[in-house]
Amino acid sequence: MKPSSIARVIGTAAVAALLCACPETTVTRDFGTRPAKLNAAEWAGTWRAAGDKNSFEISVKDASKGQLSAIFREKDEKTGADRVSTFEIIVRESGRGDDKLFFFSHFDNSETPRGPVKLMSHPSENIFILWSPDHDAVRAALRKGELKGELIVDKDDKEKNREHSALGSDPQNYEKLREQRFWNWTEPETFERVR
Repeated sequence: MKPSSIARVIGTAAVAALLCACPETTVTRDFGTRPAKLNAAEWAGTWRAAGDKNSFEISVKDASKGQLSAIFREKDEKTGADRVSTFEIIVRESGRGDDKLFFFSHFDNSETPRGPVKLMSHPSENIFILWSPDHDAVRAALRKGELKGELIVDKDDKEKNREHSALGSDPQNYEKLREQRFWNWTEPETFERVR
């Protein structure tokens, strides 16, 4: 996925998943061993995906719960008008114990029960990196019972049988997801704080 597309996905994750019917790996808000300890100085500001002109503003909503608020801004290509969307980001520890990699999930609003999950590096020198799950590997592990959760067929696209992986919030999942096979390591999405 191009760096510019991840910003759009973050801002409109649930809608994009339904419209493009792309396979997705989702989690609930409590996915991870515990909330990450957030420092406003590391997060607050304007962030941009590498190579993208659109940006989003991040602020710490609740540091003790690992909650961030984000406002995504992009220009409508046809009209030139600004489009603004808001979303919530939850950052939780992955169970690695080294505070270097976290589970990063985003939600359209505070009522959205599930959101796409990514693996995230700790912000350093105004940069953080996201890695997307390898959806095929996650799906295969769910089918074999290696991961806990369920496969959900997209109800709007049954003839193509596109399945989304809904992972359960279970400590065994956090441990298992540390395996390298579950992440697209060669396709990092880099974000830089520009203000």
